[in-house]
Amino acid sequence: MTLHQTHVQDAAVVVLRRLTAAQALNAEVIHDLMSAPVGDTDAAITRALARMGGFYGVDRAFVLAEVESGQIANTHDWKAPDSASCMAPLQGFSRAEADLWWVAGSGDLPLHVSDLHDLDAGDPRRAIAERLAARSLLVVPLSRDGRFSGFVGYATCDAAREFLPGEISLIASVSGIIAALLSRRAIEAEVARVRAAQDLERKR
Repeated sequence: MTLHQTHVQDAAVVVLRRLTAAQALNAEVIHDLMSAPVGDTDAAITRALARMGGFYGVDRAFVLAEVESGQIANTHDWKAPDSASCMAPLQGFSRAEADLWWVAGSGDLPLHVSDLHDLDAGDPRRAIAERLAARSLLVVPLSRDGRFSGFVGYATCDAAREFLPGEISLIASVSGIIAALLSRRAIEAEVARVRAAQDLERKR
């Protein structure tokens, strides 16, 4: 075996180990999310962000979700203990701005910026990373009833971060569960609102 072949084999082993560990984490995180009662949705999502963010070595993991028509809010946020001061506040996002992110990420595909410094000044992905004061960024779209409803993001402040395609797929699967939980809670809240209105009407 040549030296080059040895390096290739070693690199393949490293990738395999990374993906195997990521798959194990995904199984645990998804189980925790799916097992959480509706009342524990926010805490379960925050736990998932903390575990995923810590595992992938990012400075921040967050959810930007539609809370009302035209507005996107930072509903869940985790920051690594030693990097809390270097990330910009995630507030004041309009639906129009979020739609630009959606387009920049090619619709329902994750948007991945491994290093801000490698992007041209006119690249829309650069503006997104700068908006978040991030050097590297992975943003996975969320959907509700077949329509865009927000993002789950992972960002670093100073270091470049390249996610493997397999890692992105695993992260996207967790994001899908988060979207489902948020959708379930919204539906149950609407059902409760309708029932309360009906009860009030019957009492009149």
